[in-house]
Amino acid sequence: MAVSQGRTGKIMVGADTAAYIQGWSFNQNIGTVEVTSLQDTARVYENTIDDPEVSINGYFDPSDTVQSALQTSALAGDTTVSGVKLYINSTNYYTLTDNALMTDYTQTGEVDGLVTFTCTIKAGGTVTFT
Repeated sequence: MAVSQGRTGKIMVGADTAAYIQGWSFNQNIGTVEVTSLQDTARVYENTIDDPEVSINGYFDPSDTVQSALQTSALAGDTTVSGVKLYINSTNYYTLTDNALMTDYTQTGEVDGLVTFTCTIKAGGTVTFT
């Protein structure tokens, strides 16, 4: 049985690997629309457009190239993110198209912990898996 351990994954944006990432998630949302007609005996649905989304979380390090770029983009309102790859292991990964948009960026600091960050990126197009 093949198993990929989470600790073997990584996040890359362009040629840079993000540091101190705790985790990521990929959600392939598939839109649906109800098309039930009067003569149908049950509800009928059809798929519409895909809406893939990625969430990344980790410990914030302002000296990390990827994290700094995400923070700077969020603060400037320039939320286009290019070249995002989510590695499951050393060879398998998701690639987001170059028109991906960051829709959320949050930093959290607690008195008894490290500063963390989370961001959400909408793929804005086709996602490939290698």
